[in-house]
Amino acid sequence: MKRKRILYIGEGPAYLGGITRKSALLVGRLSQYHNVKKVDINVKNNKVISFSIALLKMLYLAGRYDGIIYCLDNERMYLMLKFQKIFHKNSIKKTVVVYSGGSFNELIDEKYNDVIKIIMNARQLWVEIKGINSTLVKRGYHNVVYYPNPRIIEVEKEPIPFNPQNPIRLLYYSQISREKGILDVIEVVKILNEKYKISFSIDFYGLVKEDIKEDFNNFIQNTGNASYKGFNNAPDLDKYYGVLNSYDIMLFPTYWIGEGIAGACVEAKISGVAIIASRHNYNAEIVDVNNCEGMIIDKGDNECIAKQIFKLYSNPSMLNNMKKMSYESRKRFSVDEYEELYKKCFD
Repeated sequence: MKRKRILYIGEGPAYLGGITRKSALLVGRLSQYHNVKKVDINVKNNKVISFSIALLKMLYLAGRYDGIIYCLDNERMYLMLKFQKIFHKNSIKKTVVVYSGGSFNELIDEKYNDVIKIIMNARQLWVEIKGINSTLVKRGYHNVVYYPNPRIIEVEKEPIPFNPQNPIRLLYYSQISREKGILDVIEVVKILNEKYKISFSIDFYGLVKEDIKEDFNNFIQNTGNASYKGFNNAPDLDKYYGVLNSYDIMLFPTYWIGEGIAGACVEAKISGVAIIASRHNYNAEIVDVNNCEGMIIDKGDNECIAKQIFKLYSNPSMLNNMKKMSYESRKRFSVDEYEELYKKCFD
């Protein structure tokens, strides 16, 4: 197979999670089969400057490559595509758009018609949600490909059985923001400490948003069994998933309008961690409650979340089975299922 010359435009650094980790994995896999020129947008520092430089590089390089692929925040990607059409109209047909998140209004809303027309003419549109394909096809998209935000499962961690003689270990593993449900988690911790008084600890990983920083810091300082761990930037996959493997339950009470197949949930599965998620967007597609992979709770029902944690704490066999089934379900999200896509997306 002849290696294609691919211009790849993605976000980093990967330890920020979400799109950045998705981007790092994708460019790594594409590089096994193609000659990839990577253009990075640093969303940790100097976002505006980094994006501006990336935009200029795209405009300079777009016409020189066999294919172009975007893995960005949607708003940044839309702007890139508009400039690409103006200056390199013919290159749209050799462009792959990796759509991030689970809100598809922008792909069907008339006020986005200028972007919709560009994406409809792109080579491929990769979407995370299996159930949305038919909707987009009916809307006139004939380039839709299912790509569910997969992860490398060459390293996997079987669940560590919960021992009731030890505290139950809870995990929050997302951006620390209102949209991701941090206020709900804080409330759950207070309910557990005041009402159920079980032996537990909870660790928080992720970027702390400015508008929540003061409240979050006060909570950490005044809650003895809660800790902020920063980022999981372990140097290799074995250590990375080893960090997650030490936990029993991940709390994922998200409200984020764009939530699709959350990478944090996929990584929890690979690490043998049970998941309690909010009934929001497509979380039920990730956490199959009929298969005992975790629990789906109505948004804002923090009493119920606390009650279910207490129930699992009091019933170790139920918790251990949930961890086992969460781990088994990891296979649905293996990056190896998409090798042919990486090889042939520009054939």
